[in-house]
Amino acid sequence: GAKHLDKVTVHYEGRLEDGKIIDSSRERGEPFTFTVGLAETLIGFEKLTLGMKAGERKEGTVPPEEAYGGRREDLVILVSE
Repeated sequence: GAKHLDKVTVHYEGRLEDGKIIDSSRERGEPFTFTVGLAETLIGFEKLTLGMKAGERKEGTVPPEEAYGGRREDLVILVSE
Protein backbone atom coordinates (compact mmCIF):
# COMPACT_ATOMS: atom_id res chain seq x y z
CA GLY A 1 0.00 0.00 0.00
CA ALA A 2 0.88 3.67 -0.25
CA LYS A 3 3.57 4.84 2.16
CA HIS A 4 5.61 7.93 2.98
CA LEU A 5 7.25 9.50 -0.12
CA ASP A 6 5.24 7.37 -2.58
CA LYS A 7 3.82 9.30 -5.52
CA VAL A 8 0.11 8.48 -5.73
CA THR A 9 -2.62 9.31 -8.22
CA VAL A 10 -6.18 9.31 -6.94
CA HIS A 11 -9.69 10.39 -7.76
CA TYR A 12 -11.46 12.08 -4.87
CA GLU A 13 -14.67 13.80 -3.96
CA GLY A 14 -14.77 16.44 -1.22
CA ARG A 15 -18.11 16.85 0.57
CA LEU A 16 -19.46 19.01 3.35
CA GLU A 17 -21.14 17.39 6.34
CA ASP A 18 -24.54 17.85 4.63
CA GLY A 19 -23.31 15.78 1.65
CA LYS A 20 -22.90 18.70 -0.77
CA ILE A 21 -19.97 18.07 -3.15
CA ILE A 22 -17.48 20.95 -3.01
CA ASP A 23 -14.70 19.44 -5.13
CA SER A 24 -14.38 16.41 -7.37
CA SER A 25 -11.48 15.20 -9.48
CA ARG A 26 -13.89 12.98 -11.42
CA GLU A 27 -16.09 15.94 -12.38
CA ARG A 28 -12.97 17.67 -13.72
CA GLY A 29 -12.01 14.45 -15.52
CA GLU A 30 -8.50 14.52 -14.11
CA PRO A 31 -7.06 12.52 -11.19
CA PHE A 32 -4.93 14.21 -8.52
CA THR A 33 -1.26 13.23 -8.16
CA PHE A 34 0.86 14.03 -5.10
CA THR A 35 3.75 12.66 -3.06
CA VAL A 36 2.71 11.39 0.36
CA GLY A 37 4.46 13.25 3.18
CA LEU A 38 5.56 16.37 1.29
CA ALA A 39 2.58 18.54 2.36
CA GLU A 40 1.36 18.86 -1.24
CA THR A 41 -2.23 18.37 -0.07
CA LEU A 42 -4.24 18.37 3.15
CA ILE A 43 -2.55 16.34 5.91
CA GLY A 44 -5.83 14.57 6.63
CA PHE A 45 -6.15 13.57 2.98
CA GLU A 46 -2.59 12.21 2.99
CA LYS A 47 -3.40 10.15 6.09
CA LEU A 48 -6.43 8.63 4.35
CA THR A 49 -4.29 7.45 1.43
CA LEU A 50 -1.67 5.73 3.59
CA GLY A 51 -1.84 1.98 3.10
CA MET A 52 -4.19 2.16 0.12
CA LYS A 53 -3.55 -0.17 -2.80
CA ALA A 54 -4.13 0.49 -6.51
CA GLY A 55 -7.83 0.33 -7.34
CA GLU A 56 -8.93 0.49 -3.70
CA ARG A 57 -11.85 2.76 -2.75
CA LYS A 58 -12.04 4.44 0.63
CA GLU A 59 -14.25 6.90 2.48
CA GLY A 60 -13.11 9.01 5.37
CA THR A 61 -13.60 12.25 7.24
CA VAL A 62 -10.88 14.87 7.47
CA PRO A 63 -11.17 16.93 10.67
CA PRO A 64 -10.84 20.73 10.30
CA GLU A 65 -7.45 20.82 12.03
CA GLU A 66 -6.08 18.45 9.33
CA ALA A 67 -7.71 20.43 6.53
CA TYR A 68 -8.29 24.19 6.37
CA GLY A 69 -8.73 24.79 10.11
CA GLY A 70 -11.80 25.46 12.19
CA ARG A 71 -14.23 28.31 11.67
CA ARG A 72 -12.92 31.64 12.95
CA GLU A 73 -15.64 34.17 13.63
CA ASP A 74 -13.04 36.98 13.64
CA LEU A 75 -12.46 36.30 9.92
CA VAL A 76 -16.14 36.29 8.91
CA ILE A 77 -17.23 39.32 6.87
CA LEU A 78 -20.89 39.90 6.07
CA VAL A 79 -21.47 41.19 2.57
CA SER A 80 -24.81 42.69 1.55
CA GLU A 81 -26.23 42.20 -1.90
